[in-house]
This record gives sequence, C-alpha cells and structure tokens, in this order.
Amino acid sequence: MERDAVGRADHSKVGAAVPTVAMIALISRVGNTARARTCGSATDILERNVMIRTTLVSLSLPLCALLVACAGGTPMVTDSATGTESDTDDTTTDSTATTATTTMTTTMTTTMTSGMTEGSSTSTSTTDATSDTDTTTETTGEPPDCAAQDGQPDDACDPSTPFCVAGECVDCAGANGDSSCEALDGASPVCSGGACVECTANNSAACGGTTPVCDDASNSCVGCSAHAQCGDVACNFADGSCFSTDYVIWVDKTAEDCNVGDGSMEAPFCTVAEAFAKISEPDNLPAAWTVRVRVGTYIEPEHLTPPGSTIALLGDNGNAILRSTIDGTSGLTTGDNSTLYTGNIVLSLAHTNGLKCSTSTVYFADSQLRNNSQNGLESIDCNTYIKGSLISQNQKGGVASYGAGITHIDNTYVTANGNLVSEFGGIRSAQGNELQVVFSTLIGNDGGQVASVQCIDGGAADIRNSVVIGRTNNPSVDCMDAVISYSVVDGGDQQGDGNFLAMGSDVKLWFEDPVGGIFRVKALVDDLPSPIAAVAMWMAGDVPSDYDGDPRQASEGAMDFPGADVPSP
Repeated sequence: MERDAVGRADHSKVGAAVPTVAMIALISRVGNTARARTCGSATDILERNVMIRTTLVSLSLPLCALLVACAGGTPMVTDSATGTESDTDDTTTDSTATTATTTMTTTMTTTMTSGMTEGSSTSTSTTDATSDTDTTTETTGEPPDCAAQDGQPDDACDPSTPFCVAGECVDCAGANGDSSCEALDGASPVCSGGACVECTANNSAACGGTTPVCDDASNSCVGCSAHAQCGDVACNFADGSCFSTDYVIWVDKTAEDCNVGDGSMEAPFCTVAEAFAKISEPDNLPAAWTVRVRVGTYIEPEHLTPPGSTIALLGDNGNAILRSTIDGTSGLTTGDNSTLYTGNIVLSLAHTNGLKCSTSTVYFADSQLRNNSQNGLESIDCNTYIKGSLISQNQKGGVASYGAGITHIDNTYVTANGNLVSEFGGIRSAQGNELQVVFSTLIGNDGGQVASVQCIDGGAADIRNSVVIGRTNNPSVDCMDAVISYSVVDGGDQQGDGNFLAMGSDVKLWFEDPVGGIFRVKALVDDLPSPIAAVAMWMAGDVPSDYDGDPRQASEGAMDFPGADVPSP
C-alpha cells in the first residue's frame, strides 16, 4: 500500500514533495528500534540524522532513494527523460534499484562514518586527486637529436646522418653540402648523394700526386692509366701521376711562323727534332717533358730522344705520323738510359724499324707500328710496355726483344707481320728477355721459322686470355717454356689451363674481315653464341675495357672473350 502511494503517484504532484517525504520517512524509520538494528545503533542513527539534514538537500533523486532504502523504504522510479509515469516492469526495476542501492549504501556508509569519526570533510573525491596530479605534471616535447650549430657534425648523430640542422641529424645533402663534409673529414670533402666522399667527376680537387684521377665507381682518387686523364700533359704509367704542366712543348708544322716559334702553345715549333733539342739543354734535361704534336706527318732526318731524358710524345687531337729520311735509321729511336711515353703516335714506312729502343724504358700506348721495312719494334736490354696499340704488316716481324728486360703486351693487335722469308712473324723473345702477353690478338702472322711466337734462349713466357692463330694450320708457337692459359691457340709447345684449340680456317668463322689490321670478334656464329665467348678469365689488374674502349666482364674470375676485342654492347 505504501509502495503504491509513493511509487505510483503522479509525478507532477509528487516530484516537488519527494525530498520532504523521503526525509520524514527516513527520520521515522531511523527512530524505529527494529530498523535501527539493520542500519546501525541508536547513537549512530542520531549522528546520521544530523548528517542527513546537512547533506540531503544536495542529494540527487537517486541518492535520496538510496537513503530511503537504507532506512527500510522503497526507492521511487521516475522517467527523467519524459517526466511521465515509468513503464518499466516492477520486477526489473526493483532488481536494478536494489543492486545500485546496495553498492551506493556501502560507499556512503563508509564515507560518512569515516568523515564523522575523523571530523574531516566527506567531500574529498577522485576529481580532487586528479586535479592535483594535473597541476604537477608538465607537458614536454621530444628532446632534440643533436645540439651542434646548423650544418656542423655532432657526435650524437649516426654516421650516416652526422650533421645537425635545427636539432635533427641529417646527411650532407640536408646540411651545407661540401662545406659540411670538409668540417667532418678533410679526407672526404665532397658531398655526393648524401654521403661525404673523396671526390666526384665534377669535383676532384682532393686528388693529386700519384692519385690525380677520380674513379667514378668508388668516388676515390686513383692513379692515372691513360694520357687523356691528365689534360694537356702525359700520364706517368710507372707511378700513376700526371706530368707537370710547367714542362710542355708544342709542335705544329702548319702553324704560321713556326720557324721562329719557341715551343709554346701560341708559338709552336715546326719539327719534333726542335723539341728534342730544347729538352737536351742541361737545365731542361732533368724534367719530365710532354711534347704535343699536332695532327700531320712529320718527315725528318732523324727522331732521336736525348740520352737520359724523360719524354712523352703525344699526338694532339689525333694521330701524328713520324718518319725518318735517313737510310738505316728507325722512325723513332731512344737515347740510352731514357724513358719514352707515346700516345696517338704512328711510326710508319721507316727504312728499318718503326721504333728502336736501347737500354731504356718505353711505354708505347694507343699508338701504331705499321708497314715498316724491318720490325715494328726492336728492343735491346729494354723494358717495353705496349698497351692498346696496333702492330701490323711489318716486313720482318712485329716485335723483336733481345737481352735483359721485359716485354709486356696488353690489349694489343699483333697481326699480319712477317712473311715466308722472314725468320719469325708476330713476336720474338730472345737472349733472356721475359715475355708477357695478355688480352691480345695475334692473327695472320707468318714466318719461315715460326709464325706467331718464337722464344730463343729467352726468359719466362706467359700468354693469357689471348688469341694466337698463325697464317697456316701449322702450330704457330715455338716457345719451350711458355705457359699459355685461357686462350684460343692453334697448338705448339705450351703449358697451361683453359685453352681452346683452333685452326687457321676458324678465323673467318669467328672474326669479321680485318680492317687495317684489326680483327673484330663476332658475337654470334651461325646464329648461336660464339664458341670462344667464354674462354678468357678476367683477373685483378687486367684492363677493364677492350681496344675500342668497350667494357669487359671486369670482375675476378669472370669469363669473357679472349683477345683485344669484345663485341660492342
């Protein structure tokens, strides 16, 4: 009956009176002895009454219902969203209210009892604790990666991003480029692709001395290997340095008033002989000179380098052809104890040898010895290095080396030398001379005794990655101690591994028709890959490109075409 009076009452009439009714019901029930056993002793009830009077006004309607339940009453259910009578099932409502009442009663009892016992405020809440925490906690950003000035290196940074910019570690591209690299390491002063390197093709200022050239692949300074890498001066193949620009002589027979020239670029000499004469002067002889000879044919009585001199004779903007007019003299002769470098020089139509070397050192590069009456080269007690050159159609043989010293032939054509009445055709090594032939092509040479390679009381002979095929089908190698390996060879006395046996008739199958003594290899034979495509084995120190400049398979152990040519890419 009581529940119907309170719980079912019209909300508009009861809503305002509920707090009063709840307080009266609570006070009367708290005074009841039987109910006091459930909610507490009489003393507790009196204390609670005082507390209730001071706090009940601020309680919300659900909290009032909780207090009523604690005193033995029944909470009122109200639809706060509509202000109308609740349609909730009584059973569900009572169950839900009872659960909430139990939880909240326990909380309130503990809080109120503690508050009255200790005499402290019961208004302490989670909100106060959170507020205190928020007050003492500061919000901070991420610490900077580094602290150095912008563009400067910082030890706190990773080696891949060693520079500091606005507190962040960056690479040289994100910093000050070359200047940042200079500050980091003077040995790697150039910024390339975000990394500090020694040099680039556009900035090789760090290169010099015996490493004057920047290698694009490694971005490091290396020694020169071609005259073109040194500008107007020559490359010293012995140590990788470039000749000094202070010692350059120019020769141009077509220049106006060259007969009164002084050898400068503006006033060149008319003849090579004039350049040699100037170098032979006592004050000039100790220097290493570059003689640049303009394109043309220089027919002079004699071309003799001064004894004890160091000269690089280079054709300028093309081949310079030298020829002597005196019977019995070679096209070019070295004075004793001299050093000669060549580049784009053609020694042709000499009455004897194209080049004669005596007790000297010759670096014959990118040049030609052809159509001379005797040998292309005759050396006596010389060290001779032939690279990227053509030795062809010399009547008595291509290269004849005698006595102490070494003859090293690399990336070179030795073709169509000698004849049926000459003693040898391609190469002769005798009287202790040491022979080395690498990535070279010996084809079509002929001789009454031996066509391709002849050794007479010679030193060691090593032929590797080459093509050795004589004009006839007979074995064209007569070199008792020769070691021939990874080469195409037509037989003869030899030792070594990886060789491919050939005959004279194979030349037409595997090579194009020769042009000016050059036999270029075919990539395909009868529409199939050439049978000699993987005969040669590249080793460290071998040339990375062929006679024409086409790249080889330049990695250790890579198999490639033998000889001076590979098919164009």
